[in-house]
Amino acid sequence: MSRSARASEARPDAGGWRGRLHEVIFEAETPAGQAMAALVMITGYGIIAVPSGIVTVEIAQAARKVVSTQACPECGSEGHDADAVYCKYCAAKL
Repeated sequence: MSRSARASEARPDAGGWRGRLHEVIFEAETPAGQAMAALVMITGYGIIAVPSGIVTVEIAQAARKVVSTQACPECGSEGHDADAVYCKYCAAKL
């Protein structure tokens, strides 16, 4: 007895579009079911991989950011960007 025959015996409402949809989604022997499984797997990997890549790029950019030790003449704050012209705390010219 085939797998789809056993499945249709277990479900009395196996006919019609609901039975066909169940067969397409859950019966991996059909080409449509295999395509659906592949699509779901690719989507799942994308949900995990894309945010991981974004976080990795942000961490790499933060590690490369150069911070100068020059102090502001007005407020004395340090930690400005290397190419800063104005203080980021009080807006005085560096």
